[in-house]
Amino acid sequence: MPLSVFRFGYGAYGSGTLDFQGQCAGSCPLSLRSGREDVDDHTPVLLGFDLMFGPEPVSLGFGFWFTTGTTLEGREPTVPERGIGWEFATPFMLGAALPVAESLALRFGAFAGPEFLFAHDGSAQGRDGEAYENLCDDLRARGQVSECDVTYPTRFSWIYGFQVGPVFRTSRLNTIGAELLVQHVDYRLFGIDAEGPSWRAKQTYDYSAWRFWLMVTVGIGK
Repeated sequence: MPLSVFRFGYGAYGSGTLDFQGQCAGSCPLSLRSGREDVDDHTPVLLGFDLMFGPEPVSLGFGFWFTTGTTLEGREPTVPERGIGWEFATPFMLGAALPVAESLALRFGAFAGPEFLFAHDGSAQGRDGEAYENLCDDLRARGQVSECDVTYPTRFSWIYGFQVGPVFRTSRLNTIGAELLVQHVDYRLFGIDAEGPSWRAKQTYDYSAWRFWLMVTVGIGK
């Protein structure tokens, strides 16, 4: 019987970096930006369900994790908060439990897997995309742009990290535990590729962050 684990996480701390890359060939009518900006990552809640297989103390499995909307806050007072969407991940997991007492073990493990970021029109990259699309429409009406491709809605990436914490066996088939989970995320949030009669421009910005979660886990099985 596999071990089913329900996890409830609180985002205790997150820190990330926005990396802006703007490139222009010719006389570009678009405003481009290059540089890096440090931000605080506010992702308040992670809800997950894991299935773990294999005899103790080592097990393999996978999970289904959802996070509520992520908000980035600049560390300069002139930079406003910006939402970037919500996330769904399916990490593959390797775990082990080190017995400490009859009903207590120290569980630790690592995970890695794909993750999807779902943005919307009200997100930061959604508003940027709308602004660039409106600008391209104006330039197209004046014959200054022949191609304008804006991408932002759904992003695919990979996450990885590790977790550690005690787990208590409350009955033959039930456990409850607490974990510190450390997670790394990395996304290309936004991109625009535009071209005109005598110019070509490309603007992207990427986001990478480390997040620290405090987790409560409830296990059923084994």
